[in-house]
Amino acid sequence: MLPSPGSKDYIIRYVDGDNEEINVSDDEDLAAAYDVAQKDLNGNLKFVVQFKKPLHQSTTIVPEISDKKVKKEKKDKKEKEKKEKKEKEKLEKKKAKTVKKAAKKMPEEEFEDLVPRESRADTLAQP
Repeated sequence: MLPSPGSKDYIIRYVDGDNEEINVSDDEDLAAAYDVAQKDLNGNLKFVVQFKKPLHQSTTIVPEISDKKVKKEKKDKKEKEKKEKKEKEKLEKKKAKTVKKAAKKMPEEEFEDLVPRESRADTLAQP
């Protein structure tokens, strides 16, 4: 609910052609603002309403809610990335075990053709 027009809870201002801030406190000031707009500002006039008190107490709660949501989203993203990394590592280990098993069963000549000598120790050394 906005304060009533006669209330002292807010200030209405505009900027005139000389870049001065002018207060509007009654009908006479409003008529003067209209004249300034027509003569000096090509018919354009912007009013600024400045409230002396916050309109609602709840306005301070809104950022807290969005901060919690952002933090939760970041946490969920980190957990997802961690889980994907673990799954990738698990898959790599499984591949290494499969290669190691195949290497043990494979004749030495075929193994040498498939795996270069410098890589062989790494392949066989993995669990």
